[in-house]
Amino acid sequence: MWNRHLVFGLAVAGVFSVSAQGALLAYEGFVDVDPAGSGEYSIGENLLSNSGGSGWDSTWANVGGGDYIHVAGGLSFGGLTTSGSTHPDRDSGNVQMQRSLDAGNVRTSGVVYVSVLIDAGGSGQGFVALKSDDGSSDAGSFGFRDGNVPFIADGWYTGGVDTGAAVADGVHLLVARFDIDNDEIKLYLNPNPTLSEPVSATLTLNRPVDEIGSAKMIIWGGDYGHDELRIGETWADVTPVPEPASLAFLGLGCLLILSRRESA
Repeated sequence: MWNRHLVFGLAVAGVFSVSAQGALLAYEGFVDVDPAGSGEYSIGENLLSNSGGSGWDSTWANVGGGDYIHVAGGLSFGGLTTSGSTHPDRDSGNVQMQRSLDAGNVRTSGVVYVSVLIDAGGSGQGFVALKSDDGSSDAGSFGFRDGNVPFIADGWYTGGVDTGAAVADGVHLLVARFDIDNDEIKLYLNPNPTLSEPVSATLTLNRPVDEIGSAKMIIWGGDYGHDELRIGETWADVTPVPEPASLAFLGLGCLLILSRRESA
């Protein structure tokens, strides 16, 4: 039988787990807002000019040719919270889709975390590049190159550092930590989203990081898909899981029931 103090402790722990988050600066889950029609993010539609999500100051712009078409089924990984019913996948050509952050979400100091799900296809390059607000300078890039080899680079898929070994085809969670003040980028490959930030990163690259104001999804000569793009100020912002909130509400509900029974 549930102990009242235990239930209260679980409720409080759940509440504090939720409140530990910092600020989610931007999110894009590619949610089909009109499944029966041909609105934004509908299956078969191009990502170009779509404007869903939150924290953005512009629509998705095609800055490199090629078509990025929505296909059925959002990507998922472990216990990561997801919301989309579609995700964009390369249809033709080399794809570069870019979007700017709201002015208040642009960062020129501190630490910024970026997470994304990438469906690796086994050839070519599929990655995310972070740039300045006007897109004129690179903060860094991360993802897969040369057929599923994880990497961090200056802004494209060449140079930088990589693991030297390819991962299997399929969906992978990538989390990058951009330390603007100390000019450092760390990449975590397939971390457990239910746990805190790992002590050791998969890769680390030291390079100037001046401003993070826009994000670009890139597929170059390969078969990749992106989903669940998040930009935030803490690890928890970009690796959300539903359990803490559910636990808090469950605990509070049980506590209320026990209180009513005791007062009856």
